[in-house]
Amino acid sequence: MFLAKYATLSLAEIPPAQRSGSMKVREVIKRLEADGWYLDRTRGSHRQLKHPDKPGTVTVSGKPNIDVPIGTLKNIWRQAQLEED
Repeated sequence: MFLAKYATLSLAEIPPAQRSGSMKVREVIKRLEADGWYLDRTRGSHRQLKHPDKPGTVTVSGKPNIDVPIGTLKNIWRQAQLEED
């Protein structure tokens, strides 16, 4: 499971064993906000975040305390251009 202490680090700074683990929606949003993403709009439990410099939007769905599935988490990182090297 992903530890909350890694929520503000870049993916390169997170130990490999923790990168693919699940995260809470709250932790994902904190990580995106630390990279400069901001909440643009919300509809239901879907939050869309924008970045002042990066193109597109990132959608994060779910209640704040729910674990994000690993495949969804990887897609969020890809949308945010935060892929693992």
